[in-house]
Amino acid sequence: MNEKCELFLGDCLNYMKTMKDNSVDLVLTDPPYNIGKKFDNDNLNKKEFELFTKNYLREIKRISKNKKPILIFFNTGESLADFISIAKEILKFKKYINWYKPNDCSFPLGSVLRKSEALLLFSKEGALSYKSDKNIHDCLIFNKIIRDRTFWHPTVKELPLLETIILAFSKEGDLVFDPFIGSGTTGVAALKLKRNFIGCEINKEYFEIAKKRIGEWEKQKRLF
Repeated sequence: MNEKCELFLGDCLNYMKTMKDNSVDLVLTDPPYNIGKKFDNDNLNKKEFELFTKNYLREIKRISKNKKPILIFFNTGESLADFISIAKEILKFKKYINWYKPNDCSFPLGSVLRKSEALLLFSKEGALSYKSDKNIHDCLIFNKIIRDRTFWHPTVKELPLLETIILAFSKEGDLVFDPFIGSGTTGVAALKLKRNFIGCEINKEYFEIAKKRIGEWEKQKRLF
């Protein structure tokens, strides 16, 4: 089986507008949390953040198949409540999944050290109905990558974490879409597990990292 992979450099909204309605089996993404990191759209005022979030969520809803999962990573701090409130105007909230990172205790708030991130499960209309290869717990335990020697991205996710999520919420041959691919880990995981993949990234530096990592995986696959 030859998995399809498309990567787009630029604003994900521009690409999503070219995608067909009801065409995506699984959305798995890690958008800007609006906590002031050096990303596009990560240092917005409240109104700007609301508009930015609504715009991409509306497109995600349009392109997602009915009853298929939409999974979004998000910060567990103050901006989480704002994000969930905005998202619930557009999508149906289904489940809060916790990614617990034993080796991470950064960004304390008062006396509370952060060791987790949220993974929020939504659906397009209401009920979820899909086939998958794995059941998972609602608390996923994976260490945070402190620093990868081959590339750098400030919010990179562990490949085994994303593989576990993709196995749990899709099946072989499904189309996985990530509008904020960063360093491309979602794409590597999807192709490794024989899913099709489409990803967008607005930052050219991170896009080139993603393209290289996904290209190296595809090259390695051809050797076997």
